[in-house]
Amino acid sequence: MPLDPHKQWTLVCSGLVAHADGVLDGSECERLMAVLEATDDLEGEEYGAWMAAIADPKRLEELMTLLPPPPTEQHRDLLENAWVMAVVDGQRTPEEGAMLERLAARMGVEPMQLDYWREAWTRTEEEFATAVASVLAWVLGGGAPAAEATRGPAHDALWATPCEQALRERLVGRAMLPCTRDEAAAPLSSLPRARRAAALQRSVVAIAKLPRPTEARARLVDLAWASSVSAELVDRWFR
Repeated sequence: MPLDPHKQWTLVCSGLVAHADGVLDGSECERLMAVLEATDDLEGEEYGAWMAAIADPKRLEELMTLLPPPPTEQHRDLLENAWVMAVVDGQRTPEEGAMLERLAARMGVEPMQLDYWREAWTRTEEEFATAVASVLAWVLGGGAPAAEATRGPAHDALWATPCEQALRERLVGRAMLPCTRDEAAAPLSSLPRARRAAALQRSVVAIAKLPRPTEARARLVDLAWASSVSAELVDRWFR
């Protein structure tokens, strides 16, 4: 399978974590397919072989054993992708945690180093999800409590945001509370620009489900401007 080694390890790590608890749900399938589709250098038989591999935990186990360990500089990125895969269904199971530890050991990552990274990833995950909830509160409510009819769209936007289900449910409630533009911009300010844009983009899912999306879209553009994200980029999200 002549695929870039980093992409091979990305598929193996994500696939093994997705299969770890014995249940491959729809969210995990979607994320695995997104990882596979991002490998645009795959064609024909190679694509089919990887399709079969990510559906077969035994084959993924074989690949984990057979592939040369990835370079040290790729360890954190590969393991973080696996960490995110573990929560796309709303919860991280002990089996998924154990698989992450196996993958780290296969790469030669010390347990203490993995624990340090997990703590950092948890903080980053919570900060990002909280920023998404603040964006939704402003976009949906415009400074007033959001209408109850927008709870479903807010939930859908936060479901697309990897985090533990208990946190997600709290943040749905937060998204329904009054929030000014400046209050929404505050948690965004601590994020790198790419993640700021990603947090803003999550609200597009909710806006698309509103009966009158024009005002909400205008508030998103206003918040993007306050967060140093271009209006042109926002426009592209709606195309």
